[in-house]
Amino acid sequence: MHGSAAGGDLSVGASGRYDAVGYRLLGTEARAVQDSEAIYDGSFAAAAVFTRWRRLVGPVVLDLGLALHYRSINGLTGGGALADTHRLLSPKMGARYLVGGNLAIAASLSRGFRGAPGVIGDPARLPMRAWAKELAGEFSPGDARIRLALFRLDVTGERIQDPITREISGAGRSVRQGIEGVPRCAVRWPPSPGGFRDGQPGHYQRNRGAGRRGGCLARVRQ
Repeated sequence: MHGSAAGGDLSVGASGRYDAVGYRLLGTEARAVQDSEAIYDGSFAAAAVFTRWRRLVGPVVLDLGLALHYRSINGLTGGGALADTHRLLSPKMGARYLVGGNLAIAASLSRGFRGAPGVIGDPARLPMRAWAKELAGEFSPGDARIRLALFRLDVTGERIQDPITREISGAGRSVRQGIEGVPRCAVRWPPSPGGFRDGQPGHYQRNRGAGRRGGCLARVRQ
């Protein structure tokens, strides 16, 4: 749903998902099954509500968002039923400042998550969480656009194995950071006097004098 609030644009929505899953780990010898090492059946249900608010304040565009996620995991093993639920909050904050002409600066901070592996056998296992930070400069000369960004991703809750005890836990942490460059351009391509091509093979516009626009995109991340 879309509307207006506090002088800006407000969006509110919801989503849901349900999956029935199964996992089999079988011991084999000469491709013949000898025993069952692990057998799991279960279900995964997820729901989320989210909102996003955007407003132009002078030369600055503010972009704020918030999502609440609910995840329910149910597993059934030979030892009985296992179940757990997780509630996660994902905020997002961003701003874009028009410096002047074709130059703009953008910054964003957001929090996300991804389910940990093996939750069907251990539903209490917490998802991996990450804070994403980005500072970017955007230059838009004519139909082209060049974006250069510094990014950093701080991840917690990763599954790791202790080198001494060999115990696997969710205490892992990592940092991913670098520079990302994304150039974009729009291309006008008239292959014949009678028509214009828009970048799709065999697709022509037969109206004389009405140009069609295609595009190109390249992404480099280091």
